[in-house]
Amino acid sequence: MKKAPLSVDELHERLEELCSMVLTVRRSVRGAAEDLAAFDRPAQERFLAAVELVTSTSDELAYNFCMFGRGALRLLDAAKWDDWVQHILATYDRGGVLKSIVAMQRAPDYVAAARATRAGVALEELAGALEHFLLGLAGRPLKIAPAETAWTDTETVYLPAAVERFGERERNLHLLKATAVHLWAQAWFGTW
Repeated sequence: MKKAPLSVDELHERLEELCSMVLTVRRSVRGAAEDLAAFDRPAQERFLAAVELVTSTSDELAYNFCMFGRGALRLLDAAKWDDWVQHILATYDRGGVLKSIVAMQRAPDYVAAARATRAGVALEELAGALEHFLLGLAGRPLKIAPAETAWTDTETVYLPAAVERFGERERNLHLLKATAVHLWAQAWFGTW
């Protein structure tokens, strides 16, 4: 028998329990509960389980997950949802709450990158290694960030979030590395 979706009040109560440590008069999870009420029960349970998991890492992150993460529920099926939640937690570990919020707001980019990674390469999985590689070229640290097109401002190398030009993952990986080196050369030699 299929369970009925939770009501707004039931969702509100559960979200308040999970985020109680950071709620104030001005901070409420009521809006999140209202949005979640439109989903079926399995999606609601998936979201609540994710909030519980995120709460074990950071109460502040859990509150922000309620505010900014619920849009991803429309975009991601059950199979991809857990990967996305782990992506948010990994982003939090690397960059804190603000970077995690940005990652939550960029859920459509995550979905596009996930589709591309079948044969393509996601920048996110290589960004750390590329930063170290570029540092090794001349000893000058450059940040790596996603962008629509490849470019540099001499402090940051902006690369596409996913490279899927070729049908083979290895060739896409080489293209991403070559683009990063080309932009490093522009920053180093002043040819921009």
